[in-house]
Amino acid sequence: MKVTIKNIERELICPACKELFTHPLILPCQHSICHKCVKEILFTLEDSFTDGGSESSNQSSPRIRIHSPSMDRIDRISRSDKLINFYADIWKILMCPEHEMERVNMYCEICRRPVCHLCKLGGSHANHRVTTMSTAYKALKEKLSKDIEYLISKESQVKGQISQLGLLMKETECNGERAKEEAAQNFDKLFDVLQEKRSVALRAIETSKNLRLEKLQTQIEEYQGLLENNGLVGYAQEVLKETDQSCFVQTAKQLHVRIQKATESLKSFRPAAETSFQDFVVDVAKQEEVLGDLSFYSNGLDVPEINEEKSKIYNKAVIGWEYPGKADSADIYVLEYRKLNKDEDSATWEEIEVCSKSKVISDLDNNSSYAFRVRGYKGSICSPWSREVILHTPPAP
Repeated sequence: MKVTIKNIERELICPACKELFTHPLILPCQHSICHKCVKEILFTLEDSFTDGGSESSNQSSPRIRIHSPSMDRIDRISRSDKLINFYADIWKILMCPEHEMERVNMYCEICRRPVCHLCKLGGSHANHRVTTMSTAYKALKEKLSKDIEYLISKESQVKGQISQLGLLMKETECNGERAKEEAAQNFDKLFDVLQEKRSVALRAIETSKNLRLEKLQTQIEEYQGLLENNGLVGYAQEVLKETDQSCFVQTAKQLHVRIQKATESLKSFRPAAETSFQDFVVDVAKQEEVLGDLSFYSNGLDVPEINEEKSKIYNKAVIGWEYPGKADSADIYVLEYRKLNKDEDSATWEEIEVCSKSKVISDLDNNSSYAFRVRGYKGSICSPWSREVILHTPPAP
């Protein structure tokens, strides 16, 4: 299979002008650049241009021993194709970075770099295995050719894999959106249940409130009537002044019933309704705990249990857990702990990721109680939290 012209042209683009090479020169760093681009760069940077063969250049790789051409020399080169070819050949002469007057003519198989004969005789490569440059040339050329042929032969396979990855991306996108929709629907169901429970609870509270207010209002009206009975008391006092027994008995009989009723009301005052709504307090502690553990659970991921017998605590805590009677099914664990105090609701959980089934926790306070819990993770799936275990640190010695 042939390599496309477009891929070849990519290797023939000048990094400076982004065009195809025109009269290319090889730089000491082994990059190529157009002759006109070199001239423009020298003209722009002037004295700030750093010579490729200066002492500040990279000493770890072979470099070319040639001084930076001046602007005049560049002008002369541009007027003579023969000089261009001459200098281009000079740029291709590789000199040893350790022995500047020696050309590299051997290849160190240990360091995988060209060296000169002095490097082999008494230099840093004296004890290294070296080979001739022609041998290294043939071997590297053969390896490179085979690798290129392999890449060319696998071009259709790579294209197929790229297409497969593109399909996988689309499938992942669709499955992700579907998972989001399903999760949103499940949460909407929970919201609907909570909304219904909320409405029922509020209606019950409102009904009870109205009924109690009605009873209290009725009681207020009754006691308002007692205040209006002042006239009844005055009338009764006048009746007591009656000396005619027949008239007194006839009048006092009905009056006594009214007076007795008012008297009984004053003797036993009791509100007609309770003001407290304690019976209507919604206990959501268990539900809150369940919702707090809401996650992507898998039926195949068991809940770990903290082994209290193997867990020890002093100023440090050694917490261990296991799967009773089952194999370890999690890849990683998350251990959480918090200090218990009077204001327990404000205590936040400290989280630690653990790759094993035990963990040492330091810097615990003396004479304090701590709660511990653990859960397992396998990929993006997690187990429910284990049962909380409370351990107490001893007092300070």
